[in-house]
Amino acid sequence: MPTFSIIMPAYNAEKYIARAIQSVLNQKIQDYELIIIDDGSKDKTVKITNSFDDDRIHIYSQKNEGVSAARNKGITKSKGDLLAFLDSDDEWSPDFLSTICFLYLEYPNAGAYATAYTTYLKDGIKSASRIKEIPSSTHFIIPRYFLSEAIGNPPITSSSVAIKKEVFEHVGTFLEGERWGEDIEMWGRIALEYPIAFYNKSMVYRYAPNLFKYIHCYHPFITTFEDKITNNEVPSDVYEDVLESIANKKILSAIKMMECGDKDRAREILLDCHTKRFKKKKTLFYVLSYLPLKIYYFIGYKVYIKLRNAGILPYGL
Repeated sequence: MPTFSIIMPAYNAEKYIARAIQSVLNQKIQDYELIIIDDGSKDKTVKITNSFDDDRIHIYSQKNEGVSAARNKGITKSKGDLLAFLDSDDEWSPDFLSTICFLYLEYPNAGAYATAYTTYLKDGIKSASRIKEIPSSTHFIIPRYFLSEAIGNPPITSSSVAIKKEVFEHVGTFLEGERWGEDIEMWGRIALEYPIAFYNKSMVYRYAPNLFKYIHCYHPFITTFEDKITNNEVPSDVYEDVLESIANKKILSAIKMMECGDKDRAREILLDCHTKRFKKKKTLFYVLSYLPLKIYYFIGYKVYIKLRNAGILPYGL
């Protein structure tokens, strides 16, 4: 049986961290360590975590360096065979760890183990993950991870996965200093090297209060995987899927730029986006980039909601 280390980064999480911790304590599997990395919180996060009297909980504090630095510190502190990640504003069903354990025993050669998830949004929408191009069976190795990740909701989120510790020793840890997409980039590096085992039942509840995050930055997945293509590190059997995943991230990056009012940069990114699968989406947002900003926000928001609810755009991006 694998041993578990659960890593929970936390920053100003006083409103919800108790819920996340309790969902760990409620697991049917009770043999684990919970590593909480306080990333320089200024509220009562540390006080609340200290209120849980359980010697399996280990709390470490650092100055505010971002979620990747917190996760990486948790990795260095971990002792388990499998490292599971839970964001401080999310929660697990009581069966999550036992399901991961089942996947681990069923697919010992996989590098990561994930379950489906449910997302709750501030606008009242509750939706199970819509993951495309996967079998209809209960559990399996994801056949085309990069295609699934590009055309639907991501198969892996930061709260729905456990990864063999040895995998991080091989592919590296989370990119630090990135403001978004650092988790998608990490899962992509893993999927390029290892099979990904998946259990197609929601075991995780994610809370994404913000539909739009006004961040003027480029998705880190793009740079990583364009470099891998240049260095001939992408196998031929996933090459086309990786190209489409890059194209999807360029469209998402262009949307971010338009949200920040930088329509010129958005158009540059879209013109550099080479895709067969997302031509209509690319053209749509290119046209929208020429509209006045107020009209773009009005129309763009409606388009975003439609694409998001159809599973074409990920939740929370």
